[in-house]
Amino acid sequence: MRRLYTLCFYLATPFLFLRLAWLGARHPGYRRAWPERLGYIQLADRGRPRLWVHAVSVGEAQAAAVLVRALCARFPHIEVVMTTTTPTGAECVARELGDTVRRFFFPFDLPVAMRRFLTRVLPVAVVIMETELWPNLLAECRRQGVPVLLANARLSPRSFRGYQRIPGITRTLIRNVQRIAAQSAEDAERFVALGADPSAVSDAGNVKFDAEVPAGLLAEGASLRREIGRDRPVWIAGSTHEGEEALVLRAHAAVQSRHGQALLVLAPRHPERFGRVHDLCKQYGFETTRRSRGEGCTAATDVLLLDTMGDLAVFYGASDVAFVGGSLVGIGGHNPLEAARLAVPVVTGPHITNFTAIYGALIAAGAAWITEDPNVLAARVSELLSAPEVRREAGERGRQVILSQRGAVGRIVAILTSWVEDRFSPSPSGRRTLP
Repeated sequence: MRRLYTLCFYLATPFLFLRLAWLGARHPGYRRAWPERLGYIQLADRGRPRLWVHAVSVGEAQAAAVLVRALCARFPHIEVVMTTTTPTGAECVARELGDTVRRFFFPFDLPVAMRRFLTRVLPVAVVIMETELWPNLLAECRRQGVPVLLANARLSPRSFRGYQRIPGITRTLIRNVQRIAAQSAEDAERFVALGADPSAVSDAGNVKFDAEVPAGLLAEGASLRREIGRDRPVWIAGSTHEGEEALVLRAHAAVQSRHGQALLVLAPRHPERFGRVHDLCKQYGFETTRRSRGEGCTAATDVLLLDTMGDLAVFYGASDVAFVGGSLVGIGGHNPLEAARLAVPVVTGPHITNFTAIYGALIAAGAAWITEDPNVLAARVSELLSAPEVRREAGERGRQVILSQRGAVGRIVAILTSWVEDRFSPSPSGRRTLP
């Protein structure tokens, strides 16, 4: 079956490059470093021990950054090579980790590309954030004796059902992964049900709980709040998707009917959509300011369009209430912890399958609320904007949830430590053996 998959991938490769060119028309990052997609990379000092960490896009890269900082502290002699699939993921890695790591794009899952990349990196181990099961990557790692760890691994009910439809292929993929550090007990059980060795699966917790508030962020948020209006109500809609902004703008109109001076900070998830979202705001009749143009936010501004990258956290810190996007449309939601960590109460739509456990903990603590549609969203936001003490208590409860759930990074580092120091050893033939 892997041969058929590989043949199809080879046939599709020219079209994958055409797709990169098409995406590059909207985001120049897709036009960069095409040779890396085939495993062509340059690394000096090929004898240096390395760890390869892969994170698909922004969400996984943010979680990986927390883990990589701990790995660099634990193994200062080991170089970390990071790959991402999207340019926004690569930008996030550059922003979060700078020159701490070597950055490349993830190769296409072709045997020759994966072999070329692995041979040049020669990693001690491969760490894949969340759940990326690439058949040729896993097969080549096994062939070269490189252990693979799924870190912060999750498996939604929908994904679980999908893998169940191809049990033979799934079992082979799972058995090529040496350890699975799952986000929750439910995720761990699903991996075992798909054929993972129970002794290789652990409930390590979610790495995202371990992220610290960056130094100076609270002060920067307070300064920003003074800039946009200390006394006016401010709510933010972060990481919104196609079709979602219209719903949020409808909600904002209702919020303004109760809070006339309310400001909405609107932060679309994908940069290539910034222009279209700005046009949409104007169509709804809102006086709109674009952050990227340095336009001042005046008392007449209805919507501040956050069309810059890397600023979402500080705007969460400058807001009274946070709506986290990807949840009013069927995306599965985005990470609410960035807002909750700053003691900001969180509102979400019903589509939160990507963060079920996190939202469950926050909702149970009274730090987050699910809203089914724009009308309910507007009502909840309006209620919170009217009740400063309720907001403060809800925000503090969310912060306490995060503090109580920490520890995943230490558990994952412990797994890798055992591989690096104890289990990783040369076989009599000189080929590396898996733990």
